[in-house]
Amino acid sequence: MKKNGFTIVELMISLLILAILASISFSIYQKFYSKTLVLGCFAEISSARSAFEIIKNESINIIPSDNLIQLNINSATSCKYHQIKVDEIIGHIADGNNISGSKISLTRNPVSAEWQCQIYDTPSKFQSDYLPNGCTLK
Repeated sequence: MKKNGFTIVELMISLLILAILASISFSIYQKFYSKTLVLGCFAEISSARSAFEIIKNESINIIPSDNLIQLNINSATSCKYHQIKVDEIIGHIADGNNISGSKISLTRNPVSAEWQCQIYDTPSKFQSDYLPNGCTLK
């Protein structure tokens, strides 16, 4: 007898294999997406450091606010929103899987003018793989 197609068992096995591959791909994508959100927010607030330094070197007082307009960053693109304090730039990381509510902070040492990066308010599922180089978990 001549066979003209696939049996139901062969189709079910093929669908099972595709489902397994899709679930693996989705988890890898979620991890990549979360890391991209963290790195994007870090890059955005890092670009504000030079403007912050100029203001500090000109002995102009930083006015704490919920945006970075003083540093010529008019809106948040990679971060959900920003904050600025006397010696700190904070980026609120956009919501994503395992990173919702996280904040990334660049703190300037007033004596040495060195910058320190910390991530805090992280959910319990936050992975250390998401940290930009030089950043620590608080």
